[in-house]
Amino acid sequence: MIGELATRWGWIENQTGVIIRELLRIKKPAGHMAIGNMGIQPKTRVIKSLAEYLFETNPLGKEISNLADRIQKFDTFRNGVIHGLWVYYPVNTQELALLVTKSLQQKIDPQPDKNVLKELPLKISELRELQLEALRITDSIKALRGKF
Repeated sequence: MIGELATRWGWIENQTGVIIRELLRIKKPAGHMAIGNMGIQPKTRVIKSLAEYLFETNPLGKEISNLADRIQKFDTFRNGVIHGLWVYYPVNTQELALLVTKSLQQKIDPQPDKNVLKELPLKISELRELQLEALRITDSIKALRGKF
């Protein structure tokens, strides 16, 4: 499941670049020069800014901005799962848990969280929905090419 999360997230990261290129009406080489090394948080901020600027009164602008917000929010969960420390908990068992370090107290004394693994199927479904929404929005932007 973690592999599926990582793979689907990679697609989302790529698609944010496609959305930016479509909004700016630039080709792939120029897009790579401009945003190739940009992380997901800066990309989503760029998307939100462009959506507000280009689609001030068009409802598509709000949809684009909402998509960016959802991606930003999901990024926090994704980073915890992908970059977090997975441990067997209780010790000497085969039960996996993610060491959670969100609060100051947890950073001092990390606490294993078994629920993250249980949440993964639901989160992967949410990520699938994000992918479909990103694709729909990309198609909507392409359909408006030359009209904004």
